Amino acid sequence: MFNIEKSVPMEKKAERISWPWKDMDIGDSVLIENQNLISKAQVSCHVYARQTGKKFSTQTTEVGLRVWRVA
Repeated sequence: MFNIEKSVPMEKKAERISWPWKDMDIGDSVLIENQNLISKAQVSCHVYARQTGKKFSTQTTEVGLRVWRVA
């Protein structure tokens, strides 16, 4: 039913992204310029905010995504 294969190398997993949210103080901002990371950063930021009770604001610009810690 199943074909067992030997010596098949594992594919590398993508490295985990270390977001700066925990290190940001109120009034700090960060610019995410990598277009592939913008939507992931926005979701990650708001999930982190909900889990910790901190508040962030995001704005998409021509250059990328700007994230501010507001509370």
